[in-house]
Amino acid sequence: RYDAEGMEKELFDYAIKTVFSEPQMDVAGGEINTEGATVFGTEYLPGQFDQRADSAAQCIQMLSKGERPVIRTAKIYAVYGKVSKQELETIKRYVINPVESREAEISLPETLKINHPVPQEVETAENGYGAVDVPDADGKIHDVYRIDYLREHVLQMREAIRDGVPLKGYLMWTPIDIVSCSSAEMKKRYGLIYVDLDDEGNGSRARSRKDSFYWYKKVIASNGRELA
Repeated sequence: RYDAEGMEKELFDYAIKTVFSEPQMDVAGGEINTEGATVFGTEYLPGQFDQRADSAAQCIQMLSKGERPVIRTAKIYAVYGKVSKQELETIKRYVINPVESREAEISLPETLKINHPVPQEVETAENGYGAVDVPDADGKIHDVYRIDYLREHVLQMREAIRDGVPLKGYLMWTPIDIVSCSSAEMKKRYGLIYVDLDDEGNGSRARSRKDSFYWYKKVIASNGRELA
């Protein structure tokens, strides 16, 4: 099911057969005939990215050459036959993943716009630069690329603060090279401190400071004012 707001009915009717469905495969219309069925729907939780809705909104904007409408999608389930309340709840638990979705209202919503509360404080976490750091002949890591990356993010935080964003803090990921949980490797490194260890666990495990360590030390001491 597609719900739309911010578009004329004529455009909506046209989109039913050009955007919301594939005529060769789908039977689409303004209403669903669910006579004799137990009906419920599921939809993404607020804040979850709905790719189907986003793609539809972009396509409609290209068709109209105007403002992008607000689109929301939902899956409607029609269960036919005699179903007890307990059985229906079991079915809902099976098809609704509470991490990303919830049960949707079947009735037509009054509006699709969602009013989110303005946060009083904003935290930025786990922002860092992963690279294959290679020590030079003297065993030093000259990671200018990491410094450049972090500097640009600190500058953007400055701009956000000037614009009134209540930025509370920033966590650079990560102070020391660690094994990446997703790939179980050491090759791609994020730390300010180099650890002599490879993907197979070979190495002295000795720690050494990268250029970014000394740079970030100045950033912390100056509360973001010293970025050279």
